[in-house]
Amino acid sequence: MSEKNRYGYVVMGIIVLASVSFGGIWSSCAVFATRMMAEMSFNYIMFGGLISVMLLPLAGFTRLIKEPLKDRGAKFGLSVGIGLIGGFGTLQAFCPDYWTMLVARFLVATGFGIIFLFNNLIVMSFFGMSNNSNVAGTLSVMTGLVWGAFSASYYSGLLYFALGASWRMASAFWGVIGIVAAILWILLGKESPLD
Repeated sequence: MSEKNRYGYVVMGIIVLASVSFGGIWSSCAVFATRMMAEMSFNYIMFGGLISVMLLPLAGFTRLIKEPLKDRGAKFGLSVGIGLIGGFGTLQAFCPDYWTMLVARFLVATGFGIIFLFNNLIVMSFFGMSNNSNVAGTLSVMTGLVWGAFSASYYSGLLYFALGASWRMASAFWGVIGIVAAILWILLGKESPLD
């Protein structure tokens, strides 16, 4: 296996880590629904908005963002996407009210949409232009997303007790995973063949 391919697997791992973060942010909210609603004074309909707002950017808003990012390159685009997931994924847990949390979650989803846009291009830069690398790129994002969603459903309760019975800290944990992915991408992404 060439050094370029070996490094490509590291990059795919970073993308999976960012996707795990997004999946965890998305579904950990459901674990703490009653605590969040009681503390922040909103109802079930508004809670549904916190879940569904995470899908809006994926539908088309990120296509608008792609144009300005395209000129800066895929590496920069992935940096922005992972940064949005990590930064706002952590901050959304500490928002003082419903509306700021809604905006923060929208920005997290925008970050995931950006990752989804540039993911295959980055993976193909390491493994060549083929259907296999296209499938590998898509699977890396989707595997991380599903893994994160199921992990959040299972581990968020444990994190709640481990982190001092704080739903905010347990929810922020998934954003911190995104920050770790962003740091890894900044440190390791400079060796990309996209330079």
